[in-house]
Amino acid sequence: MFIGALCVQFVRTNKPTKAKSDDLPGFWDQLKEGFTYLWNSTLLKALFIIAIVVNFFLSGPLFMGLPIFVEGFLDGSALDYSYVQGGLTFGMIVGSIMMGVINLRRKRGSYALFLMAAQALVILSFSQTNTIWLAVVIIIFLGVLNPSVNIPLISMIQEYTDTDKIG
Repeated sequence: MFIGALCVQFVRTNKPTKAKSDDLPGFWDQLKEGFTYLWNSTLLKALFIIAIVVNFFLSGPLFMGLPIFVEGFLDGSALDYSYVQGGLTFGMIVGSIMMGVINLRRKRGSYALFLMAAQALVILSFSQTNTIWLAVVIIIFLGVLNPSVNIPLISMIQEYTDTDKIG
């Protein structure tokens, strides 16, 4: 670390000129402007609400409740939890690759809504499992569905948002 810090001392860069803080609106003004922009766009408002529903009611409880589910309902150990978590991670990687290969251009919203319903049904079936191996198999499907829902939604939000509002 010391050698790395010493090497950085010899790097010279041109510092960009900073904009005056008076020229930029404050945080609360920018936040208000963003919400006003979102609220005035029917499509963006709908996409944003759908993204919130997916993350608060489907993905969020799954990620947060997974260790409780494995320990409390499946009577699993830390190793069992790692199997289930590994299955979820594997599924998410596969789902992300699939979405990159498929690269939906049309009817992304319809696919996302259909896959949200499928995700809810798979979560329901996951809650009924009583063995670790079945939980791992089902969680792989959940992992595939998670990016299959989120990627089209986020892509649509970015596509329909003005470039000066992204970020």
